[in-house]
Amino acid sequence: MSLRCHSLLSVFGLLLVLAAFLLQLSTLTTTWWAAFSARTDLGKPKEDGHYGLWTLCTTKGPHWTEDCDPLDTFFQLPSFLQVSGIIGIIHLLMLLSLVPLESLWAIERIKNAPGLCLKPKTLCITKISVAFISVIFAILVAIFASVGENRQAEYTVRKEWSFWIQLSVIAVDIIITLVCAIENLRFWQQHIRQNVDPEGTWAETYANPTFDSEPVEFSHQRQRHSSNGAVAYTESSGHPYGFNSNPTSNSGSKKSGKKGKSNREEMVSTTLVYENECYQEHSPSARRMRRSNH
Repeated sequence: MSLRCHSLLSVFGLLLVLAAFLLQLSTLTTTWWAAFSARTDLGKPKEDGHYGLWTLCTTKGPHWTEDCDPLDTFFQLPSFLQVSGIIGIIHLLMLLSLVPLESLWAIERIKNAPGLCLKPKTLCITKISVAFISVIFAILVAIFASVGENRQAEYTVRKEWSFWIQLSVIAVDIIITLVCAIENLRFWQQHIRQNVDPEGTWAETYANPTFDSEPVEFSHQRQRHSSNGAVAYTESSGHPYGFNSNPTSNSGSKKSGKKGKSNREEMVSTTLVYENECYQEHSPSARRMRRSNH
């Protein structure tokens, strides 16, 4: 996923959080969670009304004007309606705390500057935790607002638009959680790739500290086979490549006999060394040697 896609996803998550916050705020302040009507077939006088999480309003004769005094009606609000309102306020505060978190995440993605104010790991865990808990609280708001609403047989209760907006808040919260999960997944994949031996601790590297010097035996080879300061070397052979490619060197080595051969081996052993000492301690050869000793 490119940097542009990461930025767009972060901005999309921020917009979703703002939308959920505004929707939840509207449901907490309205009086249209449900509407009720008195059942005249059971001998009740005609009465209509509606209520929210905090307020009850009724309309009845003889004046047929709306009155929001709960003492003027026999209708009783659901038992856990105020509990639903308290949970809704907590959910609203959680969404409010998610706004700066998503904003910070979006700024870091747009500017490509991770760890601007918080560590990316801390920000990821906090975002997904708050988003997941927000889903639970949004569901609890809808559940507690509906418990016991049909306990009075003399009244008919029906859901109104604030309740359906609360269901949309739940849906938006779920989408926010999924967006946070996708962002976290992409971040951890990138974090794992960046933290696989970033300093080369376990890398097999060799150094040739005497390569700039001009050994007599290899001077002709270096002139004919320029390698820009690199030496090819295999652990199994123990010798650099290309020693037999120069006829002059071969003839010189034959004349030198065993003495030349020993000098060559000594030069190879002294000029080709491990550059990474940590790898040298854990190299395949060292592990095989330890197994053979045991």
